Amino acid sequence: MQNALQEPQTIVLLGGTSEIGLAIVDELLSPSTRTVVLACRRPDDAQPERFERRQLSVAVERFDALETESHDGLIRRLANDFGDLDVVVLAFGQLGSQADFNDDPAAAAELVFPNMLLVPARNAYNMHFRTPADDYNTQIFHVSFRPTKDGSAPKQPEDPPLEFVSTKNEAGEFHMENFPSQDQMAWESQGPVANRPNEHLGESDQGIILFRKLVKDQLRAVQNGGDPVGVNRDPAKDEVI
Repeated sequence: MQNALQEPQTIVLLGGTSEIGLAIVDELLSPSTRTVVLACRRPDDAQPERFERRQLSVAVERFDALETESHDGLIRRLANDFGDLDVVVLAFGQLGSQADFNDDPAAAAELVFPNMLLVPARNAYNMHFRTPADDYNTQIFHVSFRPTKDGSAPKQPEDPPLEFVSTKNEAGEFHMENFPSQDQMAWESQGPVANRPNEHLGESDQGIILFRKLVKDQLRAVQNGGDPVGVNRDPAKDEVI
């Protein structure tokens, strides 16, 4: 369980060979951390020695994202073996061929849908991959790229460089050096659940009012056995995303 300073004592990385996931674990580690679990498809490829230090136990478990029937049993077993799982980092996804995605836009769209958000920018493409981590938190990855001038696919390096860019400074405070840090400050500083009872919405908040009404209407529709908006069960209408 987390200590009084909200430092995790047990961290589970689903996708235990992901460089992004490993970098996130590096940032989460504190002197209070006692257990790190690396769960991955190929346990032999895991690098538990990366986190070896005194009083820190590193376990490697087999985990395959496609074997969904095994997920519940794995999490239950980890909870039984290590107690509270304070932080579970989701760093796994579908595998595929870049060449196939270049030739088949529908396959590429299926790969990233529905966790992708396109952020407007003047001279590049910025995307957010957003994945719910639990009932109160969402894990967000920022991806930025620039298309080639002729629209062709660039040559893919065998070992692309990766860097974890923190949105906080050494003092643990949000810096103002880029937009992602400012956005993250706006999201996180509200707390896990924003306090809404004291809000006084006015004329300029009609969009918020309409959206909340829409969400409530759809919740009631589901509670009554219906489908929310956007759900289509007619295969004949599923040709276009």
